[in-house]
Amino acid sequence: MQPKVSIIITAYNIEKYLSQCLDSVTAQTLKEIEIICVNDGSTDSSGEIINTFAKNDKRIIVVHQANRGLVNARKVGLRYANAEYVGYVDGDDWIRSDMYEKLYSAAIRSNADIVSCGYYREYDNEIIIERDQLGEGYYSKNQMEQFVYPFMFHCNELEYNSILDRKVTASIWSKLFRRSKLMNHQMPVDEKITFGEDSAVVYPYLLDSDVLFVLNECLYHYRSRRTGSIMNSSNLNFFRSIDALYSYLYKTFMNSDYAEIMIPQLNAYIDRKIFTASKYLFGSEAYLQTKSYILPFDEIEKGDRIIIYAAGQVGCYYYRQAVTLSCFSKVLWVDKDAEKYRKLGFPVQDIESISGSVYDKLIIAVEREQLANHIKKELLQLGVPEEKIIWKNPMLKTV
Repeated sequence: MQPKVSIIITAYNIEKYLSQCLDSVTAQTLKEIEIICVNDGSTDSSGEIINTFAKNDKRIIVVHQANRGLVNARKVGLRYANAEYVGYVDGDDWIRSDMYEKLYSAAIRSNADIVSCGYYREYDNEIIIERDQLGEGYYSKNQMEQFVYPFMFHCNELEYNSILDRKVTASIWSKLFRRSKLMNHQMPVDEKITFGEDSAVVYPYLLDSDVLFVLNECLYHYRSRRTGSIMNSSNLNFFRSIDALYSYLYKTFMNSDYAEIMIPQLNAYIDRKIFTASKYLFGSEAYLQTKSYILPFDEIEKGDRIIIYAAGQVGCYYYRQAVTLSCFSKVLWVDKDAEKYRKLGFPVQDIESISGSVYDKLIIAVEREQLANHIKKELLQLGVPEEKIIWKNPMLKTV
């Protein structure tokens, strides 16, 4: 039987919820499906649960692998997919029995590249309905350019709105994708992204789509038991991931025909995430009033001994991040005008302290590249090894 839809289920240590998920998928009224289960290195009984279901349903394809993260697991599942259309289900969620019949029927009727439906966000004591704000129906390329692309991350560039205000939600699991296009947008995703994995796929995919079809019905149940607020996992991992997400989407959008409308939205989206995380971490908005800065986490490692050079706004932000995250074995903050900053209460040391320090990386904390290059020359003259000097444009967005 040639499947009409390939359904990819990813699982990592979710034994408590996985059976409900698999029950809901195997009970789909659309029978011509294949179910690809990727067990991403679970240490609980998730793998055994999948194996048991596979014995009783020949449509299930099982992949067991070492833990490599959600992005990788989705890629692996997609490589096994054979159907024209592909959907994703997270292994701790569940779906309505007619979800894929409705999505597939809409795709065939409209020749859609992507079909999107509403979903229920399930809390312990509350259920919230979330759906795309476009309204049900068919959207051509011209209509997407007018009504979707300018509002993908939020409806108003001057405001930060909730997910409920987005014209199309970023949720990958409430959608059906054409496999041939999905390969172009899932496979290149940076596997360092552990926050915003859905956005990294859905928004570039929409830009590449000719037809979108929206269903108002809520067909998916998203379990919000996840400790997945932005700060639940490692704080260092969050900032690394948000940096990776920004870099990936920035490059992707710049290579598209829609950079002019997508980059401002991306900047606002990333800025808001950093603002929220920093407010949580630092308990203050003092360093967030005009610009958002982020340490170059892709250039430094957990446990590194670091020196932050410069105590202006960027330096203040870098230092506050570094000491609050508590993931570096040493943090030294230096500036030519150290005495001025010490009088203001900042723990800034003189430049001379560099020569007596053991360190792995020296981060230049300034915004302008020309100034950074000048500082780098001075540091080289002081004997700082070039391979230890880091500068990366720290500004993500001016507010």
